[in-house]
Amino acid sequence: MSRAPRLIAALRRAGALTQVAIVATASTTRALATPHSGVAAPRTGPALSDIALFVLAAFGVFLVRRALRKRFTKRPPKD
Repeated sequence: MSRAPRLIAALRRAGALTQVAIVATASTTRALATPHSGVAAPRTGPALSDIALFVLAAFGVFLVRRALRKRFTKRPPKD
């Protein structure tokens, strides 16, 4: 089944605002998609996404260690 009949069927089921969003997304993705030239850009350092992933992972480790430390601390029994 080609893409056009599926898109038309989806538009009939969707509301007006959703229809506008689907058409806008479908039309801009083809316009913005440019073919790859085949030449990779040289890497000069870590990308911003790499740094963000590292920071989030470090923060996650910090939260887990803090929670485990809090869970296993020795507390005097309550009377």
